Amino acid sequence: MKSLLDNFAKRFNIKRRIASRRFVIFTFFLFLSIIFWLLNALSKQYTSEIYYPINYSNLPEDKILIGREKLPTKLLLSISGYGFTILQHNIKLSETHAEIDFSTLSNITSAQQDSLRYFVLSKSVQEQIEKKLSSGLNIEAIYPDSLIFQFARAIEKKVRVIPNYKCVLGKQFMLKTPVYVTPDSVFIKGPHLILDTISEIETNPVILSGIETFTQVSTALTKLKDIEIPQEKVTINAPVEEYTEARIKVPIEIANVPENVMITLFPCDANLTFLVALSDYTIINSADFKVSVDYSSIKTQKNYLVDKLKVKIITLPKYARNLDAHPRKVEYIIEKK
Repeated sequence: MKSLLDNFAKRFNIKRRIASRRFVIFTFFLFLSIIFWLLNALSKQYTSEIYYPINYSNLPEDKILIGREKLPTKLLLSISGYGFTILQHNIKLSETHAEIDFSTLSNITSAQQDSLRYFVLSKSVQEQIEKKLSSGLNIEAIYPDSLIFQFARAIEKKVRVIPNYKCVLGKQFMLKTPVYVTPDSVFIKGPHLILDTISEIETNPVILSGIETFTQVSTALTKLKDIEIPQEKVTINAPVEEYTEARIKVPIEIANVPENVMITLFPCDANLTFLVALSDYTIINSADFKVSVDYSSIKTQKNYLVDKLKVKIITLPKYARNLDAHPRKVEYIIEKK
């Protein structure tokens, strides 16, 4: 029985080695066929399209490009040549570029000297490109066939920065002061006809979610057409602090009391409840609060006496939030002097 199993294992191993050898041979010839097919394909003539980088130099001073977000960075070339040459050039394409020098171009200047218009035929850079192309490549066409650049006189203007944000605070946390931006204003540059219509610029939207401490977020400014913004980023500041409840008692003052009248309030004090930042808790002072009733409101329009006087908050310090006074109305007794 054991010898039978050994014979079976030997036969199985022999068949597996034969199958493996056949697979290797098949793979080798398949790979060889692909190589020959690729060599044959690359030896033929082709027409192809490639994007060719362009750079710019000596741009007009004190002028800004209008009508486009930015200068075009590539030209589309229709080229012909052997497959090998096209493939080789595509690999080296990142190392070459065409140069457009504005100082060598003619322009049309407006009567107000506010704008410059350049008209460039793409064929004017063809000779420059051909010198940098691999030998054996021919340029059949260049797209677009012309480039038009409109520049306007640029001026600077300082505008206010408006934070565009949504703030979601954690429980018992509040903004101690309003959200603000640093810097609060920036210089922008562009044609005066456009700048005259701009007085402020917004940041990109920012979501401040679940924050529980002073938070700063760097963000970019909203892009404006035909406007340059040298300041790339600003900082949105959210002065968040934890708040707690505080209670104090203050005397209720009486306003507009005649000299011949004495009035007594019941009660004569008001209990104030409010929220305060933890950092301000130690500076709470009852003298910072002022509540009052108005004697002149005792009589109604029909000359009837009211039962109670309304307690009004006259003075409230900046550190107190969501203040509530109790009682909201008080009783009184009037006596003649």
